[in-house]
Amino acid sequence: MRVINIIIFEFFGTAMFAYGVLACLNTSLGIQGIEGVFSSLFISLSLFIAIVFGGQFTGGHFNPAVTLGFMLKR
Repeated sequence: MRVINIIIFEFFGTAMFAYGVLACLNTSLGIQGIEGVFSSLFISLSLFIAIVFGGQFTGGHFNPAVTLGFMLKR
């Protein structure tokens, strides 16, 4: 697969995961209890979706530093 496709999948997967984390942080700042559990489930779900859709192309790292290291190792 071309390197540009890997970079695109990596970018969108990382952006989706970062959006999930920031959305949960914005809405649940200072909230404890069951709402905190839902926030952590949403973050995990966003990473799971990113890995399912882009993992076959990028290796499922979704950390640009790790992916760059693996690409340079090849």
